Amino acid sequence: MDANTQIKVGSLPEVFMTPNANVAETFHFTKALQHVRLTLTGLSVFVDQANDYGGTKLASFEDNNILLVGAEVNLVMTKGGAANGIISTTDVDVAGGSAVATNATLSNTMINILPVQHSTADVLVDTIAAHSLVATPVLAGIVEGSPAVFLNVSPVGGITASDTVTFSGTVDIFYFNLENVVS
Repeated sequence: MDANTQIKVGSLPEVFMTPNANVAETFHFTKALQHVRLTLTGLSVFVDQANDYGGTKLASFEDNNILLVGAEVNLVMTKGGAANGIISTTDVDVAGGSAVATNATLSNTMINILPVQHSTADVLVDTIAAHSLVATPVLAGIVEGSPAVFLNVSPVGGITASDTVTFSGTVDIFYFNLENVVS
């Protein structure tokens, strides 16, 4: 097929590539970029004082190989305000990842979808608005295990009482569903 060959819509090209001897070719349709919007309404993330971090699963993908490539968040974050907990002057780090937070320093798979966003405003209610293209696309389902998206938080400097951070707004996830190419 050359540059002047036209392909009728709905038909397959006659030659996609030329395989070597003893190699068979199978044509698969292109995987389209998919977009899902998650709407959060009063979603609470519990932060245990003993750990100084918390996280919650936002959604699970179907049991396929999911290539996560980007995210956008537009959230209103409300600090719990419990005495000695997450009060108005507490700085809070927020991130999105393919794993739930496991320590107060959010890193690796805890931030691989949306890098850490620092909320430093001395208010109980703050806005988190950010977008990211994942620097290294996340192959959830093969590399990261069960494909899911988590919202993780960590009060900077620690807290002395357990508390919650509540989120409302939207989280947009952009991904390719590669299906079960490797089981």
